[in-house]
Amino acid sequence: MRHPLAQFQRATLWHVLQNYAEEVRPEAPFHLAESEPGPEDRAIAERVLNIYHRAIEYEAANVSPERRPNSGIWEMMRHEFHGELYRMLANRDVEALVAYLRNGLRQGIAHGLGPGEQVFAGVRHNPEALEINLALIADRLVLLAVAVGALPQENPEQGLYGEYLNHSIASLAATIEQSLGVDIWRPPVAGIFGAEVGPERVIDVRVPDDVYCSYRLRTLLDTFGFRRVCEIGAGYGGNAFQAARHGIAPYLIIDLPSVNVLQGYFLMKIFGGDAVRMFGEDVPERQFNIMPYWTFFNRDVQFDIVLNRDSMPEMVEPRAREYLAEIERRGCAFLSINQESEALADANGMRQLVVHRLAQSYPKLRSAGRHAYWMRKGYIEELFLPRRQGAKRR
Repeated sequence: MRHPLAQFQRATLWHVLQNYAEEVRPEAPFHLAESEPGPEDRAIAERVLNIYHRAIEYEAANVSPERRPNSGIWEMMRHEFHGELYRMLANRDVEALVAYLRNGLRQGIAHGLGPGEQVFAGVRHNPEALEINLALIADRLVLLAVAVGALPQENPEQGLYGEYLNHSIASLAATIEQSLGVDIWRPPVAGIFGAEVGPERVIDVRVPDDVYCSYRLRTLLDTFGFRRVCEIGAGYGGNAFQAARHGIAPYLIIDLPSVNVLQGYFLMKIFGGDAVRMFGEDVPERQFNIMPYWTFFNRDVQFDIVLNRDSMPEMVEPRAREYLAEIERRGCAFLSINQESEALADANGMRQLVVHRLAQSYPKLRSAGRHAYWMRKGYIEELFLPRRQGAKRR
């Protein structure tokens, strides 16, 4: 028997909606307007530019070349998508940086971190691509609503299936907000684009993931008494933004120095400069602490639960193992939300890593729960907790 989905290319199936409906026409205006300039833009750009140069000078002097994440997918993206930002930073071109970051989520630097230049070009020029983007937002809002209990799970065995995609994006968002007691929209800064659910309120395709992850972190903090969150590979800062609404602070971001630039701009635009501390700034810990990757191994920096979403499998193995070894040494909890696809090696001979297998090399980490990730097909959510002394691995 030929599989019913055989008519689709495998890559196309990545964006097949998880919820069923005969026809999907989510009702929502689409926000495409450029972000308005603000009087603070230049000061933020100068600040993140100076911090970037401070970071790369420190890296050159203190991090050996073999320990720098200068290989694999991020090295490819540096040349193919992030090069324009690197040139502005290298040239210390403040004016160009101001214009670039003002709509940074529509630029090359956002590729792999958020929507990015290619997705924006699609929704701007192709009505079908815009409709697909809206459909994905609606679909993931339905998944989020069910995951957090805002809506019950539909069951085709009982004849109820495909109803939720008939709801508008605004009504789905309102249902989730009422259940969680927090807002989920984002303000239109840094060129964000997506469904409008009110004046100055946008829901982009990454919102449901960030809301779910913040909800899970809040649950784990309340359950286990964790206080300090560290996120390795934090995109453009969307989860940190949503975590603040859940009362999670302080929040530590660990990433590449170039990505710290976008994260710093995004969070400063929303919360103000005094809410953010970045590398080398001699100020006390703040609500958001945005640091380059080597800070993770500084024992003066404290955290007790680590989140990694959609990035560790793309690291070269020695770098991923360094993170896991440090998590084990610190006795931290680790929430991994990652794909496990063992795809064919790329042109550089690199294969995707499987976090679960890597973690088996660290006897003090135990898997305390593993299940399919609510929000995206092909991803696994797994919680690792420090193994009690004397406990045996099953």
